Amino acid sequence: MIEIGTLRKETVLWLLCLFALAAGIIWVRTQTVKATYLYVQKDKAVRKIQQDLQADRVRWLKQTAPGKLEAIALDLGLSAPTLDQVVRMKTAKASLSEKK
Repeated sequence: MIEIGTLRKETVLWLLCLFALAAGIIWVRTQTVKATYLYVQKDKAVRKIQQDLQADRVRWLKQTAPGKLEAIALDLGLSAPTLDQVVRMKTAKASLSEKK
């Protein structure tokens, strides 16, 4: 027959194994939740930065639009250059071909 002492030892061993397994499962689940939380936080930060970048691009495009630049130039009293104000530069390649 099975001795009571051996049965008790086996029961205690099974309970310890069950406890260790449960603790391991709980630890893995906790780490998964923490990692998911950090991932979501980083993803939110990335999306916020992307939105800010898009807003900055739109703001830049609005400020450098040709119509906006012309309006600013008119406010400053500037006008388009006349032909005598334009200086045409020759490229280095064109200069070399003329010397030959």
